[in-house]
Amino acid sequence: MSRDIIIHYDEADGKIVCSTVEHTLTAPLLEKALPLETSIDALKAKSADEAERSLGAGILALLELSSHTKIGIRDYSTATAEWEAKYTDELEQKSASGDVAAQYELAMQLIAEGLNTKSRKKMNEADVLLRQAVASGHVEAAEYLADLWPVLKDRADRSFK
Repeated sequence: MSRDIIIHYDEADGKIVCSTVEHTLTAPLLEKALPLETSIDALKAKSADEAERSLGAGILALLELSSHTKIGIRDYSTATAEWEAKYTDELEQKSASGDVAAQYELAMQLIAEGLNTKSRKKMNEADVLLRQAVASGHVEAAEYLADLWPVLKDRADRSFK
């Protein structure tokens, strides 16, 4: 039976609590969660120390960015912004070279930015990438384009600058 780890930052008591629970209990939550996802292959490609450091840093950053009371180990908002910039650069390079998965991921990122900043330009850039990914056979992009995109794009076209 599969078990999941729940990491809870108890801000009132100033402690982090890790627990394991049956996956069947967390499955509905995971469907709606914003994941911090790292492949096992990516971790194995690093040294043991680097794998532990990068996963731990990601968890601490996620806890800090999701809480009211900051943990205070480092400025994770700056570190996260630097990581996001690097990740975006990688996605842009892969997307430009025809990587269909990168086109879809970059489109999703542009949509989030476009919605947050009410930028029609970002939404239009996302539209181009979504359509490129669909034309190359990306299934999730096709579903997104058919189901969610028309409403979001219409909203952007009517309301955003």
